[in-house]
Amino acid sequence: MRRPVRGRQRDLRRERGLRHRPAALPACGGQLPQLLPNKPIVAIDLPPRALAWEDEDGKVWVTYITGDFLKNRYGIQGKDDVMKRLTGFTRSLVEKALE
Repeated sequence: MRRPVRGRQRDLRRERGLRHRPAALPACGGQLPQLLPNKPIVAIDLPPRALAWEDEDGKVWVTYITGDFLKNRYGIQGKDDVMKRLTGFTRSLVEKALE
């Protein structure tokens, strides 16, 4: 049975004498198949996800993929409503997790 990536990364860092700062990468799926027919490469960034991580000073950050990021990265046009919903969906998950 394979161990979760999180545990493997932590163990590898310890073996090499590196400090392991906390990080989490939750992912959830669902609503974006309408992007795939014209831009199948966008699937590499789906489902939308967020990364919570701690910097060297102990400050915690949350970074997440937005619709604007995907539009710019893949040259997506004419899907503004989908991109807006993607950003809202991901933001709402992040905000809920931070409560």
